[in-house]
Amino acid sequence: MSDTTLSSPFLPFFRLAQNNATLLTRVSWSPEVLSQMANSAGSALQRGQDAAVGSAQSNAVTEVMQGLFDNYTQFVADMMRSSVGLLMQAQATFFDRARDAVDSTANAASGQPARSNNK
Repeated sequence: MSDTTLSSPFLPFFRLAQNNATLLTRVSWSPEVLSQMANSAGSALQRGQDAAVGSAQSNAVTEVMQGLFDNYTQFVADMMRSSVGLLMQAQATFFDRARDAVDSTANAASGQPARSNNK
């Protein structure tokens, strides 16, 4: 599948869901989050551990927010490419149909048989 050609109008939604799932999986298994979970399970009442947990939580939240921003930026770009592709396809179909209608009208006016539209 090419990044420049979107074959399905649903592809941006699938890509967004996949990217968000990958991001959340990566962050949830990051060393900061795993150490926070380990510290929470043990004795987390010491001040040094609380400070480490706070900074790990801050780094994880920052990574999630940046990742979500990147994913939604990519989603909007994909939607724009998909929309432009659909509009171009619709325009080409419209012109093909209009040309066929004009040809049929011209053929009918001149008494020629209508051309078959089996493409």
